[in-house]
Amino acid sequence: MHRNRPQRRPPRRMKPRKKYPRLEISLESERFVRQGHPWVIRDRKTGDTRHLATGSIVDLVGPDRSFVARALVDPGNEVVARVLTRDPRETIDPPFFERRALRACTLRQACIDGETTNAFRILNGENDGIPGLHIDRLGDYGVAQIYTQAILPHVEQIYTTVMAAFRLRGLYEKRRFRSPRGIDRKRLQGRLVLGEPAPDPLPIREGGCAFLVRPQHAMDTGIFLDQRENRRRIRRLARGREVLNTFAYTCAFSVAAALGGARKTVSVDSSSNHLAWGKENFARNGLDPASHEFVCEDVFAFFGKKRRFDLVILDPPTFSGGKGTFRAERDYGRLVSAALRALRPEGFLLCSTNAAKLKAPAFQQAVFRALEAGGRAFQILATPGPPLDFPTLPDFPQGQPFKSCLLRVF
Repeated sequence: MHRNRPQRRPPRRMKPRKKYPRLEISLESERFVRQGHPWVIRDRKTGDTRHLATGSIVDLVGPDRSFVARALVDPGNEVVARVLTRDPRETIDPPFFERRALRACTLRQACIDGETTNAFRILNGENDGIPGLHIDRLGDYGVAQIYTQAILPHVEQIYTTVMAAFRLRGLYEKRRFRSPRGIDRKRLQGRLVLGEPAPDPLPIREGGCAFLVRPQHAMDTGIFLDQRENRRRIRRLARGREVLNTFAYTCAFSVAAALGGARKTVSVDSSSNHLAWGKENFARNGLDPASHEFVCEDVFAFFGKKRRFDLVILDPPTFSGGKGTFRAERDYGRLVSAALRALRPEGFLLCSTNAAKLKAPAFQQAVFRALEAGGRAFQILATPGPPLDFPTLPDFPQGQPFKSCLLRVF
C-alpha cells in the first residue's frame, strides 16, 4: 500500500461566508438534481445566466425559490451548472476543493497496491464530487483532463493537493472541452503545469506488467486504466491459448496474455504507430515481439480471413471511420457476429465498450442476441464494471461509460 498518507483534512465550515447568486431551474431539473444527478441541462425555464462568469458559484433554486444545490456555472455550455454540494451550509472555497481532492486520494490509497501498480485514476470528475475534472496517475506524474471551463478557476488547489498526496514529480493538463469553435487540438496536447517534465516514453507498472506511456501526447497516453482488472482476467485465462486482440491500440491486453503463457497472441489495429508502440511494450516485459503477430488492418477485414482463436478480445473505439463507419451503440452486435467466426468452440470472448450512449442493458442485449443469432450457446463468466479507482454515482449514467462482459462460448 502507499506509505504516504494525505495530510489531515481541514475543518469543514458549516456556514457559508457569503451569499451566492441564485439561478432558477425548472421543476424537471430540480427533480433530477434532488434525485442525485449532478448536471443541470439548459432548458426554456433556466434562468438568465448572461451576467454570470464562467466558473462562478451559484445557488440553484426551484420555481418556488427553495434551495436545491450549490453549483459551478458554465453559461456558454448546454450543461449550464454542475453540482458541488447539496448542503446550503457549505462554503465553496479552496479548502472545499482540498477536502474533496483528499477524499479522492484516500480512496485510491486504500484500494490500489502502490508497490505493484502506479497507474490509476486519482480523481473521477463528478463521481468524486469535483465536476469536469479527471486526474490519472502515470508513474510519478499526473495527467489532468478538463471537460468544462467552469472548473478552471479552481484547479490550482486540487492540483497541489494531489501532487502532495502522491509525491508526484510533475502534472500535465489537457483541456478537452468545446469552445464555440469546437475542440482546440493544441490544448489536447499535454501541457506541463506543475513540476518537472516526464521522460518520453514513461515506464509504468500494473501488477506484474510494465507499459510505456506518453503523458505529453494529445489523445494517446498509451493505456486505458479502466481495463486494468480485465487485463488481469485475460492474463489468467491465456495460458496455452491462442489469443486475438482486436482494436489492440498499444497491445496491453496482448502483453498481459503473453505474460500469462499464451501460446501466441495476434494484435490487430488500423494504426501502424500504435502497433509499433505495442512492440515496445512487449520488449519492455522481456517478451520477443517476433514470437507474436502484429497486423495493421481493419478488424472486420481480418475476421474475413477465417482464422480461429481460443480467446478473442473486443474493445472497439466508440466511433471509428475505418472501412465502413463504426458506431458502438449501433454496430456492436455486428462486431460480435463477425468475431464469432474467429472463435473456436469453448473459447473465451471479452466484450467491452466505453460508449456512454450504449447503456449496460442494451450493450449486453446486443452481445447476447448476436451469439444467439449465430447459434452459439454461452456462459456468462463476469460482467465487470470499472475498477475501484473509477467510482460512479447511482443517478449519473453519463458518468458510467465503461461496461464489459466475459463469456465462454460453445
